[in-house]
Amino acid sequence: LVTLQTTTDGILLLTTHGLYFHPTGDEINVMTKEMLSKPDDKNSKEQKDRRWRLSQLTEVHGRRYMLRAQALELFFADSHELFINFNGGTKERDKFYAKLRNSCKVPMLCSPKSLNPRTVFKRSNLTEQWRKRKISNFDYLMQLNIMAGRTFNDITQYPVFPWILADYTSKELDLNDTRVFRDLTKPVGALNPDRLSQLIERYHNLDGFPEEERFLYGSHYSSPGVVLHYLIRQEPFTTMAIELQSGRFDCPDRLFFDLAATWKSCLTSTSDVKELTPEFFTCPEILLNTCNFPLGETQS
Repeated sequence: LVTLQTTTDGILLLTTHGLYFHPTGDEINVMTKEMLSKPDDKNSKEQKDRRWRLSQLTEVHGRRYMLRAQALELFFADSHELFINFNGGTKERDKFYAKLRNSCKVPMLCSPKSLNPRTVFKRSNLTEQWRKRKISNFDYLMQLNIMAGRTFNDITQYPVFPWILADYTSKELDLNDTRVFRDLTKPVGALNPDRLSQLIERYHNLDGFPEEERFLYGSHYSSPGVVLHYLIRQEPFTTMAIELQSGRFDCPDRLFFDLAATWKSCLTSTSDVKELTPEFFTCPEILLNTCNFPLGETQS
């Protein structure tokens, strides 16, 4: 069982009407790889079995875990999500999904038989709904993330949203002016032609590397570090960011505190091509230190 902060080994029991999880191992912290509580810890709580009603199951999507296509994510009508990694591999996962579809009572399940993301997307008619304005831009991008394997239950595969605006200095924005918006036909790394030419030149200068090890961008548009960099002011990301930094906050000058400066870095730095997260469009609290965490002061 995989969640944003922990993983737990256990036994999965599938019946016609329910899904049960019996933990057989300790909860492991995904950041530190340590047990959350030791067996002799008096404050440790015995983990309880968990149950989900299959009558509420609406979607099932194939997932990768640790770069292996051996996981599933289940979505329920009550907004619960369940991420399960099958240690037996892809065959065990596919066997479970076939049993779930063919032998269980899942009246609300609308997912196709195939777990292939391309097949799921083609059968969803999602783009047509978006073009006809039956769903919003946000919903369209969120569904694309889900179909592509992005999930809120795995910090290494967190949903990605693009930078939309390109002007973070003007007091007022004219939304009829196309220069206000970022060019969505290009990835962040290609928005600045001068930087792109530098990256291409560097790529061609990597003569000593095998072809499969040569790279254009030295970083990624999304990673655990990027997600925690943006969301550090709200839990559980604060705790996870501290764990990533060996028990302390990072240097204040390296924390996220200026949207305009971050956008400028993403345009000019040869090692910064990060996009945004969904919270920038849904959760303004990520910009506020509502819990008064001691984030320190910058040198300026």
